[in-house]
Amino acid sequence: MIAVMVRLADRIGALQGWRRWLFLVSIGAFATLALPPVNFLPAVILSGVGLVWCMAFGP
Repeated sequence: MIAVMVRLADRIGALQGWRRWLFLVSIGAFATLALPPVNFLPAVILSGVGLVWCMAFGP
């Protein structure tokens, strides 16, 4: 399980150019699901993880 998460983090961190931009916009849009009336709080957690992976493993 850990190896899968590390591979995913590496793939997300390796994104460049328009793919990185599209990924970041997508997780930002996904994070808005935490706002009312949906109130899907796990969206913020998952989006935050994606953002951290992008910053930590990126170029």
